[in-house]
Amino acid sequence: PVVLLLHGQGSYGLQQMLYGDYLRFSDRHGFLVVAPDVAYPDYNQWQIAAGVGATPNVPRSVDDLGFIRKLLDRIEGTYCVDTNRVHAAGISSGAFFVSRLACRLSDRIASVVSVAGTVYFDDSTGDCGHDRPVPVLAFHGSADINVPFDAQTGGRDSPHDGVMAQL
Repeated sequence: PVVLLLHGQGSYGLQQMLYGDYLRFSDRHGFLVVAPDVAYPDYNQWQIAAGVGATPNVPRSVDDLGFIRKLLDRIEGTYCVDTNRVHAAGISSGAFFVSRLACRLSDRIASVVSVAGTVYFDDSTGDCGHDRPVPVLAFHGSADINVPFDAQTGGRDSPHDGVMAQL
């Protein structure tokens, strides 16, 4: 099995690995853990949606979905991977992005875990277009000021209407 571990805005893959002691956990339980960094460190945010204004400050030339596809291709071509057991977990910006992976890479992602983020609806297409159902495990605190529980779930300036409504 493989777990993609996606950091939040302002963090990096190594920090995420160390924060949860994921390397020792993955060794103990027999799975690969991969913690990539975003491609543009200036703002350090995953491209959580497509379309105009969907992910502020992320250059339009960035293709994080394409990056993850190529990363999975490389991992699956290098290691003995059970392609039916590729999972993704993310916190904050990484959590929003794993919801996009569940939507756009449902043919490759078996499940996602979202921490302090929710589903980010892709307004450019209006539909996920699932190839298969993708289970979601979501954790969110009611005191979160960056992704408020009862208000906007795309950050402080988003029009979305709360964690429960989004999930």
